[in-house]
Amino acid sequence: RLGSGVGPVFERVQAARAILLCLILPAGLALFHELSYQSGATGFVLYVLPYLVGHLLVAQWFHQGMSDLMQVSAILALTRLVYLVAAVLLVERPGDLPMLLAVNATAMLAAGLAMGIGRSRRHGTGLRMDPVQGWSELKRGANVFVGDFAPNLYNNLPHLFLAGAVSPVVYGAYMASVRILAAAQSAMYTITHAYFPRLASRGPESRRTYVALCVGTAVVLAAILALFADRLVAVLLSPDLADAAAYLEITSVGLVFVAIALVAGPGTLLVKGRDVTYRNASLMLSVAGGAAALLAVPLWGAWGAATVVLATRIAIAMVMWMLGARA
Repeated sequence: RLGSGVGPVFERVQAARAILLCLILPAGLALFHELSYQSGATGFVLYVLPYLVGHLLVAQWFHQGMSDLMQVSAILALTRLVYLVAAVLLVERPGDLPMLLAVNATAMLAAGLAMGIGRSRRHGTGLRMDPVQGWSELKRGANVFVGDFAPNLYNNLPHLFLAGAVSPVVYGAYMASVRILAAAQSAMYTITHAYFPRLASRGPESRRTYVALCVGTAVVLAAILALFADRLVAVLLSPDLADAAAYLEITSVGLVFVAIALVAGPGTLLVKGRDVTYRNASLMLSVAGGAAALLAVPLWGAWGAATVVLATRIAIAMVMWMLGARA
């Protein structure tokens, strides 16, 4: 069970996450409502809140810090499996999308409740949150939050620009490749994050192992995606989405550079207390990537979006590596 010092940390960080959720929720719900209206998937917004609450209750950060990721990884993998099975069995036409969203939200909420109960029994944690301490924690971790959030600009802005620049068929093929790549990246994060807590408490040998684990995992996953893109798209999605395989072959290379940035950013700069440097580099390069997408997508469509995402990941990896070497 938790020692006297760890329990307050858990309550403080969870309070900070709850406050952040409350701050971004109005804008998020408004955006999701607009997307729901445009796509015709009415009720889309109803599934956002339970999903986010479930994500809050899972508290993956806590289990990572306790070097106790086995249980949470298994439960989250189970939610993904439920989602994939539901996608295959339930979705036959666009009107079935709300049903899939409901399954996804329910699975994440159930995962959060299961993790909360298990954490309470094993570590003695509860739901107590101090908003004052949570706000202090939020301000203290602002640099890390901005640094981690900034890549969403270059990752997601090309998708938004692309939606209005190409046909639905091209957009669907591109987004299909994005979903497969995101699944591989999630697997990479699960593997590498389990080792991250040891990095701060051990010597150079631990760092070499961490670098090899991150980059090695990314190389293996990128090779699988690039070599078997056609089969993956045909099996997981549809044989008709041939263009998705072509996009996947190109963007899969970006996994390696994501791993390099992970090693040099959180794995070096944050461990050494250079959170301001990490924030500035991540933010500036991500904004530059988003601006590049604004120019490239109207000119080259999906290939422009894929190129911008890959080029930005390469740039972030190179800059983070140089900054990490100097830290």
